[in-house]
Amino acid sequence: VQLPDGTTQLITPRTCDFKKLSPLKYRLLTQVYVSHGVWSEPCSINFCVVMSHRDDTQPQAVLDPGQSSATEEKGIIELCKPVKVYLLPKPAKR
Repeated sequence: VQLPDGTTQLITPRTCDFKKLSPLKYRLLTQVYVSHGVWSEPCSINFCVVMSHRDDTQPQAVLDPGQSSATEEKGIIELCKPVKVYLLPKPAKR
């Protein structure tokens, strides 16, 4: 998940979020909750499914969505293109 401020977070889905469709095919169905402070402008968040191919991956080794270079060095393999989700702020309650 890449947030509007440019930070990237790696979220690990639960084992029960994976449904086996065939011996080599799985479906991932999970939920990601995003909380935020008050803001006035619309913004977007990028979601991307990635896989770590090293056991010792540190949070700083997460690949920023949209960057396809140096995936081998960072220990992350992109499994899909990033999906951009637009968020619109709610009007402030008075």
